[in-house]
Amino acid sequence: MIICILDHLLVKGDQFDSFDNDRPSGIPIQSHSMCGLNSRDRNQSLHTDIRYYDSVYNVISSATGDGSLGEEYYIELGLSVNCYFDVSPTLSRLVELIKDIDNIHILFSCGWDMYSSNVYNRSELVFDRTAYLKTQLINLPNERLHFWLGNTSEVIGHKRMFPGADVQYYSVYPIRMARQHILSGLPFYKAPDISTIRDKAFLCLNNYEKDHRTAMVKFFRADSDLLSNAHVSYLRPRDPDMHMLVDGPKDPDKIGDWQDVTDYNIINNCYSYIATETHFDPTWVFSWDAQIRKHDHILFSKDLTEDLWDFSIPFAGWISEKSLKSAYYQLPLLVVGYPGSLDAFKKLGFKTFPEFFDEAYDTVAHPGERLKLIKDNINRLGNMSKQELHDLYHSERVQEKLQHNSQHFAHLIKTDPYLPSFYRLDICHEIQDFIKS
Repeated sequence: MIICILDHLLVKGDQFDSFDNDRPSGIPIQSHSMCGLNSRDRNQSLHTDIRYYDSVYNVISSATGDGSLGEEYYIELGLSVNCYFDVSPTLSRLVELIKDIDNIHILFSCGWDMYSSNVYNRSELVFDRTAYLKTQLINLPNERLHFWLGNTSEVIGHKRMFPGADVQYYSVYPIRMARQHILSGLPFYKAPDISTIRDKAFLCLNNYEKDHRTAMVKFFRADSDLLSNAHVSYLRPRDPDMHMLVDGPKDPDKIGDWQDVTDYNIINNCYSYIATETHFDPTWVFSWDAQIRKHDHILFSKDLTEDLWDFSIPFAGWISEKSLKSAYYQLPLLVVGYPGSLDAFKKLGFKTFPEFFDEAYDTVAHPGERLKLIKDNINRLGNMSKQELHDLYHSERVQEKLQHNSQHFAHLIKTDPYLPSFYRLDICHEIQDFIKS
């Protein structure tokens, strides 16, 4: 398998980036999905199964040339966070060019923030990217389609829409976290034994300002006993008086160096992890603005007047490294996120901890009520003695689930679909050794 990275798709000017939220509509060719593996040094491709091409025409030349040796060529395309961007007739043109070349495949990769392929105008579904892709890809056998998606709900939807295609869960976060721990000189985390008595009930790390993070930090700070029972950080609040550190100052311009790593001494001093996820509201809401006026997207009906535009993308099936840290660091998880965040964690294969938390909060749609239930959980756990927490943490059932989560996190690293393409590089061997350390 050769993964093909393109400078542009068909013609110069169609080289869209899946991270770009101010661009014309069109299928992106930059997915940013090999995070932590690909150094972006094109000379590195001599030692990997990654190849760089000017356009699809160069891929066709390689795939049909005498030197192809029966290799399978995977043209990598991205999928955007804002799904309504990924609208373009160029995908149909690509299919027409390659449909009779059996060893050329299309790989749609989105291992970052993938919320949903659906857009609603109030309660009406007005755009479905998965269905739209189906019409664009109708002339290509599903067996030559690959969807590596960082969202459990999207995996289910794409499997249903593209039977026989390679559809699998893929997230950049496990490999990225592994690489950052390796660069920090840390072995794969192992929790201390039962003789270690931990001082804090909670760990709650917060970086960028978000309303739900501010609410949580204020909640802890309003109760001196609760705050003394927790490690709480807030690195970038709008109010400088709310700035709080846990493991030292952080350079905001070098976030990639530290966001995935927490000092093991701090981890070993807590009994639970409160993940303040990226989003707390159930939808991503957007409306008429200059960016939408500038680009003619297919979902915007000409019959809709400005006062009727009330669009939203629902959240389901997606979690970030913030929740994954609880699995890696072997701490029971409480998610301060959109309703269903904990369910997404479970559907990914991780265990949760009703022994610690009443998980009914995850099913409550109203944000105020959900936040109240989350705070109730924290108060109840905070009122337990250290010995009660210690005994609960080291109970057989909880320990079995913590070990399962740690092993499942390692499994996500080992089964990263990009990893085999780098088998000749040191980073691949370092990651494999890290899992075994």
